[in-house]
Amino acid sequence: MQDSLAVNDTTGKIAPPRPMLRPSDALRKGAGSLSRALEPVDVSYTLSRNSDLVGVYDASPWIYRLGFSDIFPFDSLRPPTSASRERRNTLRVSSGGQVRELTARISYQWSQGQDLGSILRSTTLDRSTTWPDLDLTLGKVHNLFKNLANESKLNASYRHQHDVSGEYVRFYEPANGDSVARESLGMYNRSETDQNEFSPLLSWSTTWKKRVSTTLSANYTFGSATIFLDDSGAQRSVTHSNTRGVDLSFSYAFSAPQGLRFPLLGKLKFSSDLSLTWSLRVAQTHRWLQRWVGGMPADTTSELQRDNSFGTSLAASYRFSRSIEAGLTAGYNQSRGLSVTTTESMDLDFWLLFRF
Repeated sequence: MQDSLAVNDTTGKIAPPRPMLRPSDALRKGAGSLSRALEPVDVSYTLSRNSDLVGVYDASPWIYRLGFSDIFPFDSLRPPTSASRERRNTLRVSSGGQVRELTARISYQWSQGQDLGSILRSTTLDRSTTWPDLDLTLGKVHNLFKNLANESKLNASYRHQHDVSGEYVRFYEPANGDSVARESLGMYNRSETDQNEFSPLLSWSTTWKKRVSTTLSANYTFGSATIFLDDSGAQRSVTHSNTRGVDLSFSYAFSAPQGLRFPLLGKLKFSSDLSLTWSLRVAQTHRWLQRWVGGMPADTTSELQRDNSFGTSLAASYRFSRSIEAGLTAGYNQSRGLSVTTTESMDLDFWLLFRF
């Protein structure tokens, strides 16, 4: 006779097979993980229209008053004494995502503006394209040294911007035995700027134990600005530039909400909040000019700027109570360029705040 309370021996039994994962299930699971990691795409498009008409005798129509048009027909015998118009279109697309402690954001921006100017002036154009604009942040770096810090993160970014500006020129094209007027951006006096920014190239921010915070960052920027000096674009002036620098800041905060006693004041206490910040900045800027002749760059360049700068500052603020707060800021800056002259400056600021 078998005891009903005895435990059945299942060691000899075979476990049932696990259900097989179908390809559609794996695809659905992967899409769900991807949707949780990615942020929504943000798209914005802006149209801006401005106009300034002076000396108009005719009444403006409602389509102009409501901003749907920047011009309207007027009496040709009594034209405006002055007329200027500006148009600008801006498109921006941004998104981002996060995988564990790594957060990334990227954006694209395009902007184009036209200054129609007065009736007697040519139309000018300025176009700006920013791509990519990338920002990366890695959080919880303090897990590598938990006993020393409460919070720490790394940050890096890169931004590329290309700008073009110039004037439209009119030309005529033959079409069906006739000539048709066209407009295009002229080459003479056109300006093109290309800029690359690593700001920061790398930044490390940490909140240490004992209310101490530090930030160490390195920045690097380089680019060029080109001005075309003839209609063919063979002659041009190109200014190259690069800037590099290192920033360091050290902060300390102290708080005594129960108050501190000062000598000779008896039982009088001040609720104390002390903040100290020391910063150090070192940077170098280099700019040089290169001429183009016949579509080829010249072998020689001209130095325009080579600056080495250094700066440090110390800021302190002390809150005696909810109504009284004081602070002191001291700074020193030094700069030296191509000449042997060194420029130095020192500043000292003191402030006192009373809250009523």
